[in-house]
Amino acid sequence: MPIEKLPEKRWDYRVALDTPEEDQWFPLIFDRSDEVQREHMDALMGTGQVIYVDDTIESQIVDLVHARNPSLRLEGEQLEAAKLEVLGGRPRNRFGRWVYLPWRRRMVHLLPAEPFAELRADRNRNKITAAEQVKLGRQTIALAGLSVGNAVATTLALEGLCGELRLADFDTLELSNMNRIRCGVHHLGLKKAVICARQIFEQNPYANLVLFTDGVTAENIGAFLAGVDIAIDECDSLMIKVCLREEAKKLRIPVLMETSDRGLLDIERYDLEPDRPILHGLLGPLTSADIAKIPPEARLGLILQIVGGTQLSARALASLLELGHSLRGLSQLGSDVTLGGATTAIAVRQIGLGAPIRSGRTYIDVSGILKQISSPEPDPGVAPQRQQERTFVEKVVEQATLAPSRGNQQPWKLVYNGRLHVHVDQGRLPGSAGEVARNDALLAIGALLANVEVTAAAAGKRAVYELFPEEAGPDLVTSVGFEASDETPAGAELHAEIARRRTDPHAGNGEAVTPDELDRLLEVASELGLSLQICQERSSIEELAQVVAEADRLSLISRSFHQRFVEQIRWTDEEVLATFDGVDLKSLGLSPAEQTFMQMVRSPDVCQLLHDVQGGSVLGTRARRVVASSAALGCISSGQSRDAIVATGRSFQRLWLAATQMGLSLHPWASVTELFYRAKYMAYAGIDPRNVETIEELHSRFLHHFFEVDAEFFACFFRINRIHGTAGTTRRRPLSEVLTFVDSCTHA
Repeated sequence: MPIEKLPEKRWDYRVALDTPEEDQWFPLIFDRSDEVQREHMDALMGTGQVIYVDDTIESQIVDLVHARNPSLRLEGEQLEAAKLEVLGGRPRNRFGRWVYLPWRRRMVHLLPAEPFAELRADRNRNKITAAEQVKLGRQTIALAGLSVGNAVATTLALEGLCGELRLADFDTLELSNMNRIRCGVHHLGLKKAVICARQIFEQNPYANLVLFTDGVTAENIGAFLAGVDIAIDECDSLMIKVCLREEAKKLRIPVLMETSDRGLLDIERYDLEPDRPILHGLLGPLTSADIAKIPPEARLGLILQIVGGTQLSARALASLLELGHSLRGLSQLGSDVTLGGATTAIAVRQIGLGAPIRSGRTYIDVSGILKQISSPEPDPGVAPQRQQERTFVEKVVEQATLAPSRGNQQPWKLVYNGRLHVHVDQGRLPGSAGEVARNDALLAIGALLANVEVTAAAAGKRAVYELFPEEAGPDLVTSVGFEASDETPAGAELHAEIARRRTDPHAGNGEAVTPDELDRLLEVASELGLSLQICQERSSIEELAQVVAEADRLSLISRSFHQRFVEQIRWTDEEVLATFDGVDLKSLGLSPAEQTFMQMVRSPDVCQLLHDVQGGSVLGTRARRVVASSAALGCISSGQSRDAIVATGRSFQRLWLAATQMGLSLHPWASVTELFYRAKYMAYAGIDPRNVETIEELHSRFLHHFFEVDAEFFACFFRINRIHGTAGTTRRRPLSEVLTFVDSCTHA
């Protein structure tokens, strides 16, 4: 077929058997957890067509675990637990996908599509951020011509710069093509489109390709460019070059072209300039229909008009003059073609991410650049001592921002100019939460400050801080300086726990926490100046689980609470990959039924109706189950001043690190503290009057179990369990978004 698409049932093995070997271009993919697909794979294995089987799923799973936990050195039982979590209870031979490459007679066992893409792009970060990778992965790109275009196509696929890639070429591979196309001698005589497809699928069997094996023609150009984001011209036909641009101009599609001489990259942004003349007006009024009437031998002059005869390298010009005499084709080198693949891919990436790339022409002339080699001069502005200081600060901030924050909102921004200034990032606070959001942000920055102190201590430095400097703006919370210390500063022993600390939302495993361990937590809290009470009576824990369940229900059906909840959850895998904050719905340890309920309650209209009828008891089911499974529950109180709240966040984080060192996990539960704070200090703001009596009753029941807490408000209520398994790591924003260096300031 001149236009070949992937079949819907890529597991039907008869497709491979019925296709001639020279036309086999896509792999079959089997999911052995599906009975029908398992039967097809078994039937294929019985045909004798599968000669090799590659099963490296174990090492892929280990690689995935390490990629998801870069700051941890998982070994032994921890590693095994993490591997089992990836498998999700499935046996290894039914996990992932089995991919059959018919032209190789090879069956390969791989991760499922999403974790495969995640792991395959892991080393792209953060040259391409996860959010950018998702955006680029939605692009549809059409590429005409697969000699120079082979390098372009494989580079695009290598970096994951498109979701659908259309490959057009009518030609077959000849030996003289192999100076610039990466392939083997066994490919001779095969269609170039088929060769390129195989190369891409061997790297990524989940790729989405469409082949135009008749090349681009006047008849199929509409289908070739329909719905395309970027078109790339690497074809030899001058008539098709013009025809492609005529159609792209109508559809407002940008066109890129790389000529493989002096690194010429040509860009026509018809998406931004729909009236721009074709090929920058270099051919005047000539159309594709006009060019079709010109004899091929007379088109050399037109080619020189396009590429600019005086701009070509001397060797390219000499080769053009010999065309049809001592040379039968255009001269091209593998190095130039490879460079063209790279520069075109970079241009595709920049355009896809909205960079200000304009129409025009540029030269990436490596031969010319190599003539200008010079010795590097040291930059007097970046002294070694200053670079060491910068590296130290980056390390401190990298560890500091692993601090917990409600909903993983990460409400901070940091500036370093000899001192580290930590600000509240107002843009990251939910507008609907008001005063509560301020308190949450100050608690989180207090936790961040604790991580700063501990990380500096591990490096032999003492962090000296000042809260809310008088001369600073309202958003500056603290200014931190670092001093050398002859003795190891307090807290250094907790540094390893920063990366190990976890918020475990899953139900407890029933493993008890000893009275000695709880006494040690109380002792540490006292040393830190925290007002902590721990509840470990089973009847009290079950009663408090009922209180928390009702608090969760009221929160989810109240409009202001509901909006904040929806904003902090990442509801789909795509949202998780596109952001570096929030909470992955899958990480909450929900049952399938609870996940369904949560997706339903995402709608504000559903919540409003539940609120009106005072329903939604099912929304507290998870809270009741999880809180009741806790080994113990804790409550910390705080004063209401800004300083007191930051100090509480700082001390609570140190307590959390100490608990981690003891093998215990803490899990804050914010709905209770917010509900009671709004009731006591915000005149029930955001709470329906019909719920006031219920909340007062809940508050009274809560105080019955935490009667010793004497403070203005409850800053933290949390579950205590023994650490078990491997909890997923919540994502953090990259340093480039969080930390700014003000280099014009004097550094200590």
